[in-house]
Amino acid sequence: MLEKGEKLNQKIKDAESVTFTWKSAPEGAVTTDVSQNKDGSIVLWNDGGDCYISSQRAGQVIYMNAVSSKMFLNCTALTTIKFKNIDTSQTVDMSEMFAGCGALKELDLSSFNTSNVEDV
Repeated sequence: MLEKGEKLNQKIKDAESVTFTWKSAPEGAVTTDVSQNKDGSIVLWNDGGDCYISSQRAGQVIYMNAVSSKMFLNCTALTTIKFKNIDTSQTVDMSEMFAGCGALKELDLSSFNTSNVEDV
């Protein structure tokens, strides 16, 4: 499971794009553990202004934290977010998730399961 939204925000606030994926980090990339349990199951790395968040295992989904609020709050350079392999079925709080993202141009939320969300 991914760490809480507000905590992840500190690591992606300057990104121009964020891609959730299962591909492995390129050789030599510096990765940061962004899993809730700090067990290395989800890592983040940057490639210029592009940020990747990965399970690093083919077909493995990334479970969004129950508290995913403020995940992209005030990410003013962010133009694109790609949710390729996420599961939001356990998410309860998505408040202010995209607040202050004025440059955002590409955002497909069709994969979001919001059946348990109480706060948006």
